Amino acid sequence: MQVETDRSETPSGRADATEHLFDAHARGIVQRLLELAEKGDPTALRLCLERIMPPLRERPLQFELPPLATPADAVAAIAAITAGLADGSLSAAEGAELARMVRIFVEILVLARRGEPAADLPLEEACAGEAQLRRAA
Repeated sequence: MQVETDRSETPSGRADATEHLFDAHARGIVQRLLELAEKGDPTALRLCLERIMPPLRERPLQFELPPLATPADAVAAIAAITAGLADGSLSAAEGAELARMVRIFVEILVLARRGEPAADLPLEEACAGEAQLRRAA
């Protein structure tokens, strides 16, 4: 008994023929779309505008975080993010993304300070930063 191998719904030649057909008529299609748009066809206008100026995937974020210079500043930043969530100026996704960025910032500060000589970094500051990092995680 011979077993047939799995084939896609479109034979391999059909996809190539479709591409060739589209390529042959692409200029005419685009020209017709532009003509319809110039005449005020709403669908043609929308298609043209979406290509010229695609819709934003995310809105520009107009939210001010307090300055972040030390791991201790993350507490105020997270409080500001929480307030933004509460008053509706931030969506849940935006708040989560900002909180993740604050966490990454704190992690980088803690790691960077571990590389400093012990004399340059007060012990209390390093310990407080690492404790805040664990709480933020």
